[in-house]
Amino acid sequence: MQSEVRKGAKRYLNIFGTLLRNRRGAVGLFIISFFVILAVGAPLFTPYNPVLSRDLAPNFAEPSWYSLFRPGLFTTFAPVQNPGFSSASSLSEWSFTPAQGTSLSWADSGFSNPGSAVINYQSAGTNRNQTVVFGKQFDFDKAVPRDFIISTGMRLAIPPDLDRDVQSPADDPILLSVYVYKVGGERLAVWNGSMTLRSSVVFGTVSERAVQLSYATWQRVREGYQMNFGQSAIPLHNDWFTLSPSTATGLTSTDTSMKTRFAAAHPDQYQAETADPGAIIFNGKGSYRIDYEFTFRDIYSVPLNGSVQLDDQAFVIRGNGWSLLGSDQQGRDIFAQLIYGGRVSLSVGLFSAAIAVVIGLFTGLLAGYIGGLADEAIMRFTDMLLVLPILPLLIVLVVVLGQSITNIILVLGFLGWMGFARLVRSQVVSLRERPYVEAARAVGAGRMSILTMHIMPSVMGLTYVTLATAVPGNIIAEAALSFLGLGDPFLASWGGILRDVENYQGFNKLYWALPPGIAIALVSISFILIGYALDEVLNPKLRVRR
Repeated sequence: MQSEVRKGAKRYLNIFGTLLRNRRGAVGLFIISFFVILAVGAPLFTPYNPVLSRDLAPNFAEPSWYSLFRPGLFTTFAPVQNPGFSSASSLSEWSFTPAQGTSLSWADSGFSNPGSAVINYQSAGTNRNQTVVFGKQFDFDKAVPRDFIISTGMRLAIPPDLDRDVQSPADDPILLSVYVYKVGGERLAVWNGSMTLRSSVVFGTVSERAVQLSYATWQRVREGYQMNFGQSAIPLHNDWFTLSPSTATGLTSTDTSMKTRFAAAHPDQYQAETADPGAIIFNGKGSYRIDYEFTFRDIYSVPLNGSVQLDDQAFVIRGNGWSLLGSDQQGRDIFAQLIYGGRVSLSVGLFSAAIAVVIGLFTGLLAGYIGGLADEAIMRFTDMLLVLPILPLLIVLVVVLGQSITNIILVLGFLGWMGFARLVRSQVVSLRERPYVEAARAVGAGRMSILTMHIMPSVMGLTYVTLATAVPGNIIAEAALSFLGLGDPFLASWGGILRDVENYQGFNKLYWALPPGIAIALVSISFILIGYALDEVLNPKLRVRR
């Protein structure tokens, strides 16, 4: 048994070595090896999820290497070195301006990861306001940014028996203002509002309904819900909530609310539609600050003793550049989509081709060797499937079965075996009349023995070639399904990238439109080259005498 395994392994190594000596085979193997390394090692080449990691950069950001030709282009700049406060030493990059009864400490608990900053407060008496500032200074020496985003996870710890009879947002016990400004320049808040009440009261007239919603949200936050401004409260684990109006993007300088704030502060210079807080704040190289200003108000009969816990402090300043291939319409990394898309295309191509070859080989062997009525029935069924329009049938089956990568592989495999089955059947019909098959039959060999020992080895060369040449068609079929919006929505694919390019008129963005098309073409060509090389290696009539 071991000797047979060694012989088989040696045979395949000989074929592989012969392929490498063949020019077509060597080129095909090199291309496939390149894409396999990218696909398998995708987590090593990029830390981002190709589908879920959104808003990494502004929409349609250009590749970072464009900065060689455009000096003002820069990628995302993150001033905060340790946004997750993973250790007590991470507090050293922040400054803290305390008030009476306040202090700054570190806790080993956090929102998504261990570690957080804690601002502690002890009441100094009723009807007293105490203000603290938690901030960071940083240098910025780049061009005017495309935008900036602030997002912070927060958690309140306040006395549970505080009077809940809130009559208006003015009665909120904890207020927060966020400032981003140039040191020595105008200190204009990019956001301010209540920590415990709904922020719908910040930018507009307070209505009775808004006050009622605010009070309802105040209760929900205390009970472990997220404060999601302008909408209903959403449960969030461990009674944490976020500062931002949108948990996906945070406080963004392109938000209408922030533009309105800057326009209101300078009505003679800016309109809400055209105000650009990013360009107004970062108007030159220099030192800048981001400050969180908390105001604790003892306005209840019960002293306001407690703390505010901060974690996942994300503050990023984004330019018009990103990564090797830029970003798409949702700020996702196109390079990450490309290399993870190689996993989908190669998996679909190889596994669906393998299924088709196995079914076609079994069907062709059975029909060709048995012959008679069985052969007639199998071939007529094969002919019936051959005349069906494949692409419309693929679309119908994927819609009915569901848009998953497994269903796509199975559908392509079960619809791609007919041509190979006819090819194998014609070969077997010729082989079963050969003298060596007749001799095996004469000495008492059974049908299964003849099929496996004498006929199947003679058609395996055809099997290898068909397997190699069937992969490109399946890769293109998967790309077509994804282009039509029928691919797996949870996986990035090359066809899916092209669909986004078409939907968002991105054909003029060559860094977005060309890479998936080139990848599909190269992988398809590589398998075709290997197919030609295998045919030359395994077919004696095509061997070149050297």
